[in-house]
Amino acid sequence: MGNSPAQVPPSPPPRRHSTLAGCVLILAFALFANAVPNGFVYDDHDQIEKNPYVRSAHFIGRIFTTNVWSFQGEQGATNYYRPLMTFGYLLCRFVFGAFPFGFHLVNIFVHLGVVYLVYLVALRLFRDESSGLVAAAVFALHPVHTESVAWIAGITDLELALFCLLAFYFFLRLEEPGARDRRRACGGMVAAFALALLSKEQAMVLPVLATLYEHAVRADRNTTVLWRKVARYAPFWFLTAIYLAFRVLFLGGVTPIRQHPDVTWPQAFLSGLALFGAYAGKLFWPWPLSVFYPFHKSVTLAEPRVAAGAAALAATLVLLAVLSRRSRPHAFAVVWMLLTLAPVLNARWMAASVLAERYLYLPSVAFSWLAAAGILA
Repeated sequence: MGNSPAQVPPSPPPRRHSTLAGCVLILAFALFANAVPNGFVYDDHDQIEKNPYVRSAHFIGRIFTTNVWSFQGEQGATNYYRPLMTFGYLLCRFVFGAFPFGFHLVNIFVHLGVVYLVYLVALRLFRDESSGLVAAAVFALHPVHTESVAWIAGITDLELALFCLLAFYFFLRLEEPGARDRRRACGGMVAAFALALLSKEQAMVLPVLATLYEHAVRADRNTTVLWRKVARYAPFWFLTAIYLAFRVLFLGGVTPIRQHPDVTWPQAFLSGLALFGAYAGKLFWPWPLSVFYPFHKSVTLAEPRVAAGAAALAATLVLLAVLSRRSRPHAFAVVWMLLTLAPVLNARWMAASVLAERYLYLPSVAFSWLAAAGILA
């Protein structure tokens, strides 16, 4: 097995790298600046213009204890839980009024925060400033992020990525020697992960990632006693348990109400392979892009899209096996991509949009890390 980078906290990046990181952020803003004058579209009309919950702080309790469509009454019966999105809309409406430009600005600046965290986490993972810069540039420039950033309702995936990365960044800092620094890192980790869970249930993969990282990747794994390892990621699991209990108590469960009851489990598996192939294709060749993709369930392995997805998955697993011997941090990036993509591959649990570019926003973080390694190789 390959060795992890030396257990040396990364030094502050040189001024040149800080300047280059700033240039990447400016470029990322410039790429999406033309979205600012755009208006409300699709779900924005209902979630912002027609939603009484975003007009008054009186409804804050309802925002955090009911589903995202509860303002529509019986018509909005679902168990989708996106309180941070709705609360953010409330704040945006208070600051900017009912004008869409402010909502678009928030999306862009959250995206910039994600770009910067792609850089910061890469510094911790790979101990290499160049890898972080290139990864941030790849993430900032990738066209597949257009839907998430340009569409106001795409804020859910932006917030999910922002707070998952921030929580993981603080988790990586738990190996720092000072007790005070570790306490601060733990506090930041808990707060960020709580916000990630309030963004989207996909955040529940983070405890799994943290556990795998702690036992298989972290540089001090062979010299750290078991109880200390568990103590580092235990807060993730504790918060997840609270979140699950809350979802069951107030919303009746975590998995979405089935939108595709005609899809059997074998068909869901085959469709998942087809979806994996489609997403892999969008990462490597993001054209054409579309807001809506038709979904047709897969029923046999002989379908070209299923075969292509199976081949893409096999290639990914081979890459994982190779990297696990050469570079554990890069192997971990492959695992990050697989685990964050897995929740959106089950067609039985997806809404009307079974295939959507916005679902790639968090998985593409790891793709950017791996792409940087390939570019710099």
